[in-house]
Amino acid sequence: METINRNGKRALLLLSSLLAVSLSAQTDAPKTEATSDEVIELSPFSVQGEKENGYKASNSIGGTRSNTPIKDISLNIQVFTKDLANDLVIADQTQLERYNAALVNGNNDAQSDAVIQQAYGAFLFRGFVQNWSIRDGVREYDPVDSIGIQRVEIVKGPAAALYGLSYAGGVMNTITKKVDMSKNFASVYVTGTSQGGERATIDANFMGKLGDGIKAGIRYAGAAAITEDSREHSKGKTRFNQINAEIDPTPTTQVQLLVENEWRQRPDGLGYFSLGQNSTPVAGTIDAKYASQITGIGASVPLQILRPDVPWTWNWANGNVRALETQMYKLTVNQAIGEHLNITAYVQNNQRDQPDSNGWDDGGNSQQGAGWDSLGGTGWVLNNQGQEVIRSAYHWRDWKDMDHAQGITGVYKLETGPIKNTITAGWAHWDERFISRKILDTNVADVWDLAAQVGINTQAADQPADWALQAQGGNREHNQNSYEFAAWQVAAIDNRLKLNFAINHTKIDNLIWPNNNPGDAG
Repeated sequence: METINRNGKRALLLLSSLLAVSLSAQTDAPKTEATSDEVIELSPFSVQGEKENGYKASNSIGGTRSNTPIKDISLNIQVFTKDLANDLVIADQTQLERYNAALVNGNNDAQSDAVIQQAYGAFLFRGFVQNWSIRDGVREYDPVDSIGIQRVEIVKGPAAALYGLSYAGGVMNTITKKVDMSKNFASVYVTGTSQGGERATIDANFMGKLGDGIKAGIRYAGAAAITEDSREHSKGKTRFNQINAEIDPTPTTQVQLLVENEWRQRPDGLGYFSLGQNSTPVAGTIDAKYASQITGIGASVPLQILRPDVPWTWNWANGNVRALETQMYKLTVNQAIGEHLNITAYVQNNQRDQPDSNGWDDGGNSQQGAGWDSLGGTGWVLNNQGQEVIRSAYHWRDWKDMDHAQGITGVYKLETGPIKNTITAGWAHWDERFISRKILDTNVADVWDLAAQVGINTQAADQPADWALQAQGGNREHNQNSYEFAAWQVAAIDNRLKLNFAINHTKIDNLIWPNNNPGDAG
């Protein structure tokens, strides 16, 4: 049995990042030192990366929906800064979860840097099962490449008053990069792994003036990677492009545009086959064959445990791939009104297409008649001769989403003598239209039995000659939720007394059509 050395991979990644190429172009005008009486005020909605100090962040967006010092927030908040993510060679925000004691992602493939979708089915936040996180305060299902992220904030505990429909365990909020209106720069990084993975990123920012008093800037963040680990047939790819543009027509107005595209691909079939638990194993199945070895264990048992001749690096990936393509468009307007009131409004559109199979695939179910993939049962099974095989069926399966979001938030700050008041209020709306499809070969006999042994040819099977499409299920969903919220923060007695009050109202509508039949809506 071969032991996978994750520390060696991490060490090489850190070493390669130290050898990364860094280019910088500075064209800033000379800066005037601020006097002791000069007050520098930050936008209440924008996190400024240059204000972070290494691994330490002093302010939070996720805690209050405004740029508020963490010390003034009566919530447990952990911030993962960009410097920390860079030093850990993090590829996307899901890899930061292992560094927070409140998060457990049981289904995440720790070996792969090409995570197709957050494994929310086993994503536990302080013991509560969750199936999505948020990005800039808006619901998010998918991983985001780290080159497009400024920071990740973990707000522990209930936060429904700020985010409407949410979870009792807490909120994981990913903050997207924005244009840096203070300087020009460009940086390029190249990293590699001892197992064949390669990754290159670029982050370039350019700003200047279009006219008298009008500032503008554009920022491009991109990444391309080939991912590979110690398992056979594990090579995957990722591609990420993000463009941020900003124009400030007046000193109190900011208009920001975000355009983003991400594509991920990895072989279907990575991982370790495991045998499930059944109180009454079905005769002639693999469960029955190994019943004496798994009874009472209370968990699934990997193939490599029951078959010591199969190494941990072996897997049955056969060329079929899982893929995910996402697109995001967002327009944001920030407006300051006087000295005390700031308002931000946004409109956002997300599209996602996730083909989970387009060829030979296996749901990993050992029960006859179970799983997505076949009318007759797929996975680690016994064939008619009683031999152990990996059985796959030929089919198509995909998921599509079209998401729209819009909202407006206002922050009013007022000092009344020794008391500081911050009032935040807003409205947000989320509209999601989801469809899933599953199409199988109509001929039940068209299955591919792959021997459960090392050295087999996993690329041999072609599309069945009598291939015919037949829809075998799927569903549609139309989900909407809208909410209004308000929060009041009070600081008094030289900031030694701090009070927070919040309230919200949420409306949820969810229609589901099983088998894509509108007549079955419920």
